[in-house]
Amino acid sequence: DRWQPSAGDVMLLERVFEMEPLPCRATREQLATHFSITSRQVQVWFQNRRQRKRLRGASGEGQGEEPLLAVVDGCSVASPPPKRPRAGAEAGGGAGGERGGAFRRRR
Repeated sequence: DRWQPSAGDVMLLERVFEMEPLPCRATREQLATHFSITSRQVQVWFQNRRQRKRLRGASGEGQGEEPLLAVVDGCSVASPPPKRPRAGAEAGGGAGGERGGAFRRRR
């Protein structure tokens, strides 16, 4: 069954996303209970939102916006999580789509 969030639902999800783009299971379950949907549907919404962010790039984000406090059923997130480098993003992280560099194909 497909869930279409209302404008208010989207506002709450966006506020949570600003603070926690990759929410923990407890947060997903609280959101699912709040919206009367499954935690998997919440997880898919966040996956899709992260993909939209990647596709649109960082242009125009955060201009003049203050951080928001997201509160859902008593669970609050006061600040965004620290930025973590992606695996393989360090210098010489590999070419041709290799990930991590730990497992390389032998020739």
